[in-house]
Amino acid sequence: MGTNVSFLCEETIGAKECILYKNGYPYRKVTKNQQKPENKTGFSFLNVDQQDAAQYQCSYRTQAKSSDFSDPLELVVTGAYLKPSLSAQTSHVVTSGGYVTLLCESWLDYHGFILMVKGPQKLSWKQVSKFNYSTRMFQALFSVGPVTPNQRWICRCYSYYMNKPQVWSDPSEPLELLVSGREPHHFHRMILK
Repeated sequence: MGTNVSFLCEETIGAKECILYKNGYPYRKVTKNQQKPENKTGFSFLNVDQQDAAQYQCSYRTQAKSSDFSDPLELVVTGAYLKPSLSAQTSHVVTSGGYVTLLCESWLDYHGFILMVKGPQKLSWKQVSKFNYSTRMFQALFSVGPVTPNQRWICRCYSYYMNKPQVWSDPSEPLELLVSGREPHHFHRMILK
């Protein structure tokens, strides 16, 4: 929340207008300057808030026809609710190729949780929350793996409500999974002459 976002729609050169759709309905329209033909149109969102969270698509119109819709792009807005907590069920140290169960929980009645792993693969999982009567917490369990040493496994958990699936909480504190059997990083000193 509070950041700026831009969507860039690509179209055929000579398009007369480009239309941005929000959840399937026309949202913004840009009439193209025919003296300066371009094949891209930008749509900017300043100071993003919960109302901007949605699924977006664009299309364009030429003199003769309208294009199909683009693939949808989901704008998720984070920071709307209090953060959940994230912990490993047994240990955050995992054998290479193994699995670990992570627990995302909150005392707030969130409908679901999303677990994200930062890194080149950008892994994510979504679960519906369940109420745990013994802890009096709403929670979701995520089985993560196989954990490999070829990337850092820094996990964060978000929560959301079903009626606003693109509006998420603040992220949990990060939890880094440590892979046992991983080769230690070797640092070399470089001397400049």
